[in-house]
Amino acid sequence: MRFSAIILAGVVASVCALGGAANAANVGDGVTAIAPDSAVLNIPVTASVGTTCGTTVLPNPTITYPDLTAALTSNQITLPIKCSAAFRIGVVSSNGGMKSASPVVTGYSNLRNYNVSLNIVDDASAVHAAGPCLASTMKTGGGCSSMLGPSDTSGLSVGAASNGAGSYLQVSDAPVGTNILVTASDYTDTLTITLSATP
Repeated sequence: MRFSAIILAGVVASVCALGGAANAANVGDGVTAIAPDSAVLNIPVTASVGTTCGTTVLPNPTITYPDLTAALTSNQITLPIKCSAAFRIGVVSSNGGMKSASPVVTGYSNLRNYNVSLNIVDDASAVHAAGPCLASTMKTGGGCSSMLGPSDTSGLSVGAASNGAGSYLQVSDAPVGTNILVTASDYTDTLTITLSATP
């Protein structure tokens, strides 16, 4: 919340004007007017409340898949959004898929793709959806324009406030591909979610 008050300039100007006047002033024809002992100062005060946008509880979920060669089950992650006005939400994949640190040779792969989608519900119960996008298109500079962030001009635009009720991110299956996945290795990826108030 931002608060600003225009007080100082108004007070200084008024006080100076009063301080420069004598308690008694000659108004002509020998008539002297006595200045009042008090004066009313009109001081304008303005304030603005800035847009707040964040989460009520920071989500830190971990999704585990025991077998990447099989179809991946869909998983929904609740997003406890708390934005008081229009905002954008962006998602970035760190590896562009679940990736292994193991080296690969011809015919093998150390990357397992998957899909990501967003479902955001605003305070008017309107649903704002994006995706699904392949994780391989969600690295920085990737092609998933409907969801990739963070930026004031990219990601999913939500044109109203949201308390997060019913909002979620979903991870789901994508084709494995023709190459064989490197075995005996852990595959990991990190999705980073960014919220920003719409300018």
